[in-house]
Amino acid sequence: MSRDRRRGNPAREIEKLASATVRKWVGTNGIVTDTSSGHGPDFRIDYYDGRVGLGEVGWHPDPHIEAMWARAHRSETPQEIALPAGCGYWAVQLVAGANISNLERELPALIEHLRLEGVFRRMIYGEWPRDELSNVIRSLGVTYVNRVSESTRDGAFYAMPATGGTVPREADVIVEWLDYLINEDPEYTDMTAKLLLREADERHVFVMSGSATPFGVDERLRRFDEAIPIRRPQLPEGITHVWVAAQFNANELLAMWSERGWVRVQFPTER
Repeated sequence: MSRDRRRGNPAREIEKLASATVRKWVGTNGIVTDTSSGHGPDFRIDYYDGRVGLGEVGWHPDPHIEAMWARAHRSETPQEIALPAGCGYWAVQLVAGANISNLERELPALIEHLRLEGVFRRMIYGEWPRDELSNVIRSLGVTYVNRVSESTRDGAFYAMPATGGTVPREADVIVEWLDYLINEDPEYTDMTAKLLLREADERHVFVMSGSATPFGVDERLRRFDEAIPIRRPQLPEGITHVWVAAQFNANELLAMWSERGWVRVQFPTER
């Protein structure tokens, strides 16, 4: 998916992408119908040999971060806030749940104050530092503020919460994440339950990462050109296929598991 997807309805776009991907995979063997607008499964496969497949699509977002993106894109200049003349250009890092409306309203005065006090960089680590200025910065959900340029136009760019860490060596970390979502997370166990209530020859689960996905898992999902999982996922009996993909994926690859094991699949060029 494009990184600009937040301007529309991400969940709907992911459902459409899933149907298009399965449609390409099925090819001339049948017809794939996007049924996500109804109350049943998100897509249906009618094979020409009479078999039927049903599929559910899941996305793994952090609701706090997604709400921040939605609010940001209601602004005329998403992720950018105008500052008083002479402030320069600043970079700001936010925590999950930061109130974008408050930030837009209060950040200009805060940065003007920082400039007048000669403070051009401040990092917040939890409850430290405890001085009054740091408390004001913390109250806006800001963990880092830094003037990156004195001479360019006056403004501030705020970055959404981001995670980091090391990239696991083994792609099977994806299977551990998938097992948890499908078997333990109440937000996703309903995906398989809905499919198992219906008669079908194939039952597909299509899962895309999101802002709640751990850093290492998401990075391995982006690197299917390097490696795909090996281990069999722990699935409820009756689930025959699982598709996993990174939401933002430059190499346009995802992976699919069936009884034959894991394979790489190419996203369709036309969606």
